[in-house]
Amino acid sequence: MATNKLAKKVSNKELVWAGAKRLLTKPSNDKEAEERNMILVASKVLKVSPFGINILGGLPYINKLGLAEKANQYDKSIKFKYMWEHIAKDDNEKAICKCKIVSVNSRGTEKELTDWVVGECSTMTMSMGTLRGYQNHLAQTRAKNRAIQEAFGTRIHEDMMKNLEQLSRKKDFDEIAARGVGAVVSTYSEEIIIEEKKEKSGPKKQGILGGDKPATPGQRAKIQILGKELKIPIKDFKVIVGDQNFTFLNMTGGQAETLETEMLNKKLNNGKKIQ
Repeated sequence: MATNKLAKKVSNKELVWAGAKRLLTKPSNDKEAEERNMILVASKVLKVSPFGINILGGLPYINKLGLAEKANQYDKSIKFKYMWEHIAKDDNEKAICKCKIVSVNSRGTEKELTDWVVGECSTMTMSMGTLRGYQNHLAQTRAKNRAIQEAFGTRIHEDMMKNLEQLSRKKDFDEIAARGVGAVVSTYSEEIIIEEKKEKSGPKKQGILGGDKPATPGQRAKIQILGKELKIPIKDFKVIVGDQNFTFLNMTGGQAETLETEMLNKKLNNGKKIQ
């Protein structure tokens, strides 16, 4: 299918290299310099190549290269399997792909690390108009990224926190850049949606795919770990989220992302004593 051939080329240019371009070109202003530092700090904290980090909306996010690198660090024998639920045949159709991760031992025996994880993509969940027509590739990418998060997400988060503490003790990073690092594993770049519809006030709104969907088990585990580390009781989560009707059992993916980012920043600020 022609669209599948072109999809990889376009999405790599627009998404994967969104962070790389900031590293390959000399910063021309303070904003670009800050973003460059943020990429380098996030790269150190996650122990991935700087090319595995993108800056979107002023915050760093791990991209598909970074996630694949982390998965390979944890298990070099993994294999990705795909199952298509629906292949988009034109620019307006929705694509749905499933991905499962298995580990293969020396005798060729497979061990399942995840169930089938769904990735979907439609014109409504694309960040850039240039990617329209490439729903199949993005659906497959999202399924793979989500499967990696399902298999290794908690471990990635815990390792990130350990590395962050070590760097904090050594004072081995830029404080301003480090403040935004809390968002780096809350989602990943291929999930970010930049809404094209403008509000009356003019500026575009940015959101996360599935922000109103239920939080995943991996997200809940991360929040519980952070809450315990920071000694924040679950009943106080509603204050951080800013919703008095919030409950942990009915937490959405968007609320989980807000909690994780705020808690990570709080932990970082406590360690660095930033005023």
